Amino acid sequence: MMKIRLGFVSNSSSSSFILAVKKDFQFTTEEVECLFEEQQADFPNMSKADIKYNLKTFVDELINGDIIWDCDIRDCLPTDMIVDMFREKGMILESLDVSSDSGQIINILSEKNIEKLKELINEN
Repeated sequence: MMKIRLGFVSNSSSSSFILAVKKDFQFTTEEVECLFEEQQADFPNMSKADIKYNLKTFVDELINGDIIWDCDIRDCLPTDMIVDMFREKGMILESLDVSSDSGQIINILSEKNIEKLKELINEN
């Protein structure tokens, strides 16, 4: 399980995500193409090869157990789109809304999350 933290600004809310990412996970060529097309306005100097490399680096870091901070990748990847792609694949176990003065306690081994994990593990 890995965590992506998005949108942190002091004195405001932010979102963090707990993911289940298999060690052999890769984004598809179609997903890279979609990201490339969508990111053109925000990253006009980035090639498809750049997007593919950045995505692979990002996923490798997640697989290695690193915590990914939005501020570390927002200059090279459209993080909101990536989170949406993980959500569509059912890989987000929990979404946490936190601010500087609050926190949440969540059991990631709840039946709901265990069922999600079983589905992800059994996918081919």
